[in-house]
Amino acid sequence: MLDHENANKIHQLFCKTPAEPTSEDAITNAESQLGSVFPVDYREYLLAYNGGKFSGMGINIPGDRCANYSIRYIYSLGDASEYRNLLHRCESFGHSYSNFNYPNTDSLFPIAGMSDGSWVCLERSRSRTANAVYFGELFEEPYKICDSFNELLTLLVPWDSIGT
Repeated sequence: MLDHENANKIHQLFCKTPAEPTSEDAITNAESQLGSVFPVDYREYLLAYNGGKFSGMGINIPGDRCANYSIRYIYSLGDASEYRNLLHRCESFGHSYSNFNYPNTDSLFPIAGMSDGSWVCLERSRSRTANAVYFGELFEEPYKICDSFNELLTLLVPWDSIGT
């Protein structure tokens, strides 16, 4: 289940442009198009918040290179902007990585975009259990950063506090 208290805190602190609400039907359609079911915590997040445009939010992973980037978007369903739309970004992600032979990129889909164009991705799954979260840069193989969307939310902090 989604940690609503933490998700609400993240949105209050960092979300500058919230997305329009989404529906169960939109989520089911997206799952069908992506060939994956969303884990319960991520599904509940989409229903409650549906992403948005963020400012000043980074991922605090001690010693990890992705801590140097801020999250610009958590992708949403139904957003008209191609930069914030989950399904559009999934298509871009597939095209971006199609020229590289990284073994796990077909098993991932992006859920958030970083300030430099890198991605935060969820592992594709056929079950609603927690899916691992990965960080991907264009010219490097994506690597695991945590075990669930809820855990990702606990790693989100003010960008300028990372490393202090």
